[in-house]
Amino acid sequence: KGKVLTKFNEWVTTLRIHSYLKMAKIIPLSKDPNNSPFLEIGQVRTIAVTPAISKLFELCISAVQPYASGPNGLNRMASAAKYNIGRCFEYGYRDGRDPNHASQSARYAADAYRAAFEMSHCTDSMAACNLAAMLCELEQPQEAQIWLERACAIDPADALARVNLAIVTMENGDLDRARDVIQTALSNDPEYARAHNTSGVIYQRLGMHDEARGAYSRALQLNPLLTDATENLRELESE
Repeated sequence: KGKVLTKFNEWVTTLRIHSYLKMAKIIPLSKDPNNSPFLEIGQVRTIAVTPAISKLFELCISAVQPYASGPNGLNRMASAAKYNIGRCFEYGYRDGRDPNHASQSARYAADAYRAAFEMSHCTDSMAACNLAAMLCELEQPQEAQIWLERACAIDPADALARVNLAIVTMENGDLDRARDVIQTALSNDPEYARAHNTSGVIYQRLGMHDEARGAYSRALQLNPLLTDATENLRELESE
């Protein structure tokens, strides 16, 4: 069943990309300021990487790159295609049964996200965040922290990026910096349950149990189904 689903998904994805590439030939990039066919390519998602799909995404990149025109120009389409290659490999990593294959997929995903970031003239914060996630999986937390710092600098209002930065910074042993980062995330989005939960973990590691209890409780007020907060609060109460 899994193989059938993968082949079906490959067929659908291939059909969509071929369709958009055909549209792009009918409406050349130079005559289409909105670049709609390649915008559509940038939205393509797939649940499994295959050589055929990867090759098609690379074809998208080759077609778009000659029209690159700066940070806000058409190069974002090439970046989007490369980003999707990263997504393909990331799905392959998270689905991997073979540890060796999973590790290879994570490396490929990291390389693709890094390339997407560079293609976007260093403006794609999502590529930076996803690269950081893969670097964590590859046990490179120090470099992951650097990329999350970049993502937060590009989009200071991205609360998720700041939460992830706080977690990685905490795991890298800098609790004071992690607390500052999570407080900024909460300032940007005080209703974000995950940020409150992460704040609780940091407080707990700092030995500030009353503050941790309050943070976990607030997280559960905002999202009663947040199992991490439930488990963290239970663990704290059992100490």
